[in-house]
Amino acid sequence: MTDPYQVVSAGPAPVTLEEAKSYLKLPEGAGPDDALLAVILLTATEIAESYTRRSFRPVTWTLTLDDFADCREGRIELRRDPVSVVSSITRLVANVATAVPTSTYYLKKGVQSSEVLLADGEDWPDDTDEREGAIVVNFETVAHRRVASAKDAILRLAAYLYENRGDCGDLNQVGSGPAVSTDAIKGSGAQVILDQLRVSRV
Repeated sequence: MTDPYQVVSAGPAPVTLEEAKSYLKLPEGAGPDDALLAVILLTATEIAESYTRRSFRPVTWTLTLDDFADCREGRIELRRDPVSVVSSITRLVANVATAVPTSTYYLKKGVQSSEVLLADGEDWPDDTDEREGAIVVNFETVAHRRVASAKDAILRLAAYLYENRGDCGDLNQVGSGPAVSTDAIKGSGAQVILDQLRVSRV
């Protein structure tokens, strides 16, 4: 099953190359491992974000839904945090992406997750095509306020991935797969930090 949340674009990892080199006790200045280390930092950030369901850098997302009728009490829950803005909601009408007027809904920001709610007296459009992925919610998240705590976890993850770089598969693949993510979280000692930042599942 495809994840309904997809990253459109993202800012740089919150840990700099220099910070990572200092943590790993690598020589300062440009080196042959810089490109690899940049990929490792990005992967470590993605693992931390995926595990906690929080953003530690600015990220633009899409959430794909099949039907407005599936929204609990008309609410669209955004299970990424912290949401800063919902830029648009589109739905397919006769196979053409059509915007839902912004006056139809508003964003309610929450501590664990945010919701898109119907404005007073409004309803979701009933002319949406009946097909998978007919609705796309475009939204943005910003770096979580506890990004400083996350940086320590990301450094631990990066150290684990760097030390085990021959055994982690293709690090250019987002998160490098669930097995690598799980091994890195447990093996690096980052789990105790990330568990404190994790969005509760309900």
